[in-house]
Amino acid sequence: MSPLAKAVSEAATASRSKDKSQRGWMLVGALVLGLGGQHSGSRAGAAFEAPAVQCLLQSTSLHFGTLSMQRAAGVPGQGQVLVACQNPSQTIQRVDVAVGLMASGPGTVTLQSGLGQMRADLFLDAQGTVPWGSGWDGAQVLQASVTLGPGQYQVVPLSIYARLQLRRDAAAGAYAVHIPLLLSVLPRP
Repeated sequence: MSPLAKAVSEAATASRSKDKSQRGWMLVGALVLGLGGQHSGSRAGAAFEAPAVQCLLQSTSLHFGTLSMQRAAGVPGQGQVLVACQNPSQTIQRVDVAVGLMASGPGTVTLQSGLGQMRADLFLDAQGTVPWGSGWDGAQVLQASVTLGPGQYQVVPLSIYARLQLRRDAAAGAYAVHIPLLLSVLPRP
């Protein structure tokens, strides 16, 4: 296993193990894995060059805690998207990474279980004022700047927030959603 894959796996395992002791009605939103890279040639017929920094995208779950039907509207949740980057070069590399939703507009997703469904809105801030999305239609993308030394890898956790529109008739259970994401990696001077 490469150091990059190992770092992402360890970070995800550590995040999951913290929550196993909690009991109750928990809702889980899982995000789909994606890959990022860059194409350095712009001339016709230019060869594809491997990116100076390679990044991998992984997520953890969205957690809403133990829910009660007395709190049926606007239940807050939190999770992380992990961006693991590795610098295979022999020089210091600086990149900007951005993670957005594949669909345009603010992120509203439908969580599903075998017994029902609920909607959740995705945000970049805990107050729910900055919608997470594709960067279009008023929604913004997650962003981070990363500086890596020669041969270094780093896992960058980016927080995401959600507001669950819990229905009073929702059945107890684990709810999940797969959200296609787009990871952009751009070199910085």
